[in-house]
Amino acid sequence: MIHPSFVALIERNKFLITAKEDPNNQMCTFIDYCSTIKQAGLTQSQLRVMLFPFSLSDDARDWIQNLKKIDTWDELALAFYQQYFPPGTTATLRNQITNFRQTSDESLYEAWNRYKKLPRECTHYGFEPGFTDLQFYNGRDEEASQVLNSTTNGRIVH
Repeated sequence: MIHPSFVALIERNKFLITAKEDPNNQMCTFIDYCSTIKQAGLTQSQLRVMLFPFSLSDDARDWIQNLKKIDTWDELALAFYQQYFPPGTTATLRNQITNFRQTSDESLYEAWNRYKKLPRECTHYGFEPGFTDLQFYNGRDEEASQVLNSTTNGRIVH
């Protein structure tokens, strides 16, 4: 049984289906809250699956109640993203990640800060681990390449 104070914590930030609601922000906040909770005998995945319905309101709550039984957090998160994250937005963000290029007036630091936001805005992008790092590396300009190669003693594979 989950302690009622954990449920109350999650219920403070309910997802409402509106144009202003950001499903990715909802998920990030939910995961942040859950990471502060420890429940004996439950993994983080199990805890998230149990608590997630309490983070939803109205139509989103109806959606999850009508969802087939899901046992893992990865399956539940994917189902939520498929339901509430517009496919066009996902496609645009995936495209921005795969076609990233450092601009001519952008320092390596600025390019990295701009780039690292992209995977966070689309956590369900579906790339293999390390792929996004390689995409950033491939999208840097010549000067940045020299900086990266010299600071890593050429150990970055391209």
